[in-house]
Amino acid sequence: TLEARIGANISEFERQLGRLSRITEDNTRRASASFGGLKTAIAGLGMGFLLKDIVETGMKFEGLSNTLKAVTGSSTGAAKEMEFVRSEAQRLGLELISAGQGYAKFSASAKTSGLAAADIKKIFSAVAETSTVLGLSAEETSGSLFALSQMMNKGKITAEDYTVQFGERIPGALSLLAKAAGKSTADLTKMFEQGKVGLDLLPKLADELRKTSAAGLPDAINGTRASLNRLNNALTEAKGIIASGFMKQLA
Repeated sequence: TLEARIGANISEFERQLGRLSRITEDNTRRASASFGGLKTAIAGLGMGFLLKDIVETGMKFEGLSNTLKAVTGSSTGAAKEMEFVRSEAQRLGLELISAGQGYAKFSASAKTSGLAAADIKKIFSAVAETSTVLGLSAEETSGSLFALSQMMNKGKITAEDYTVQFGERIPGALSLLAKAAGKSTADLTKMFEQGKVGLDLLPKLADELRKTSAAGLPDAINGTRASLNRLNNALTEAKGIIASGFMKQLA
């Protein structure tokens, strides 16, 4: 039921708040004094502001759902893709809405490139893992995915898109792509000049990204930023569920 789903997200919010307190006890004492749990936070907000926030969150979820429907061609497909995003956001401590928006746009471009669905998810997850380890912001992670989307739209990996847009956010990106291609960086540069760097290298690049980030991933996904994002995601989900109920009544 709607009430049960809201309750589950409140419990998750409070669970993540407790988890965060174990990681950063001093900071969370101040946070707990401010939050006091979800119910106290809601009680302290003006109803007008709260309603506006809930509706805006609901609209973001609705927009995300519509994009995923367009990509997959069905509500069922969109729900499965959204569940994948939720799972990755929870695992890595990503901001749910921005991760979903980034994945939806990336997936839309990737679908036209001929890449398999499993490879699309693999590339997204590899970039997300690397971004988590590097401590990139949601905006920087979206920028990395956007750079890859541009390559997919062009049907090949170009030096400008890769080294400038992707490489400026991911250190060592050129050498990682060279490893994926089984070439030296000098040979890869020549391939760029000849326009012979194809999209088939992206799944192999994902493997290299994951190898590079593997050592730092456990600490990163259990760090303060990831825990805060999980906490905020639980609250965002709760607001989204409430908004969904409002919108159904208005429809």
